[in-house]
Amino acid sequence: MGLLEALAGGVSGERSVATVTQHLQHLLGSTEGYAAVLGDYGLSAEASLGAPGAEAEDKLPEERLRAELLRNLLKFEPALREAELSICSRDARGRLYFLLSAGLFRSEPRFTWGIRFNVWSRQILVEELAT
Repeated sequence: MGLLEALAGGVSGERSVATVTQHLQHLLGSTEGYAAVLGDYGLSAEASLGAPGAEAEDKLPEERLRAELLRNLLKFEPALREAELSICSRDARGRLYFLLSAGLFRSEPRFTWGIRFNVWSRQILVEELAT
């Protein structure tokens, strides 16, 4: 339900962390312009392939991808408050690990998600991490 509500322009009421996590998986697993109602919903192919973007020519591929992930988070997931996204590591199998920290709605505690991006398959996995 979170995905359809976000595409329709808003979310009615507060949602659970599990619902937000599920929407993050859908959002970050989508490719911009591919079978989407909104043209800029999802990751741009250029950022997910590591190609230079028009406004970010001098940035490393990991930083361009981080910027694209953050753009989607801020634009299409209204539940996130004061979101911070950082690059944690890259492993030998070509997976990038990001850490997302944000509050939800008006709740006091911050939640943390791990985002794993496989540079070979272009697949993303979003998991809530215990804090």
